[in-house]
Amino acid sequence: MAQKKFNLRHGAAFGLSHGLTQVGLFRPPNRSPVVNNLYFVGASTTPGTGLPLVTIGARLVTERIAQEQK
Repeated sequence: MAQKKFNLRHGAAFGLSHGLTQVGLFRPPNRSPVVNNLYFVGASTTPGTGLPLVTIGARLVTERIAQEQK
């Protein structure tokens, strides 16, 4: 029911579920492999959930964008 109602194919309302294949480095990357210059930050991307990790993820994406712009 929730999968259809909220378009949740692999997780919960606030991010991916914590199954073995959806934790740590198994989470989606912070850069789109399909769309150029599209980056992701948040609980469902690498490095993962929790405010500290989401903040670290934002910093990593910012550093990656700066590096790729050189």
